[in-house]
Amino acid sequence: MKSFLKRFTAVLAAAALIFVICSCGKNTEPKKETPENTVSDTDLQKGYESEKYNLKFTPPEGYVMFTDSQKAAQMAGTKNTSCEMISEHSDGFPQIKVVFEKFDGDEAVYLENMKKSFEANSINASYTDPSETKIAGEKYYGFTISVEDSINMDVYSKKFGDGILCISVTSLAGSDTESVLDAFSKMK
Repeated sequence: MKSFLKRFTAVLAAAALIFVICSCGKNTEPKKETPENTVSDTDLQKGYESEKYNLKFTPPEGYVMFTDSQKAAQMAGTKNTSCEMISEHSDGFPQIKVVFEKFDGDEAVYLENMKKSFEANSINASYTDPSETKIAGEKYYGFTISVEDSINMDVYSKKFGDGILCISVTSLAGSDTESVLDAFSKMK
């Protein structure tokens, strides 16, 4: 029973993390745009490729890709954010997410707004100092958020046009998440 309660608490904390990360931008209604290249659910199972962001994700063994409808369900209620990709290990953790959020500030301001969102939602979290990390050969600025000593979210952000491209890895505390970042590469 303790194992179930611990896992249940971890899932609830992860859901709170996901909601907060997707709601730290401006609260204005996004433009209604039709995606240029809609990826079918079948194509999603193979991985993720974006020429726009010059980013490719090849899921490691044991990882599954979310379908368009699963991504939409997880992102319900968020504004100014488009979910590019979600993949998770078949055990449920780690979960990798790529989102683009319309945002006027730079990466440091984005991360600070994320902290403020956690505080506003009364989520007890601790944060590492922000640092640079290379993903697919590009510099991202990020930090780790720890919630209740059970869930970690590594957040990597990069200014892109009129917003922030954000890659997050949500995992159980103590899990190895470095190798997941190796699944990203450049398209070109």
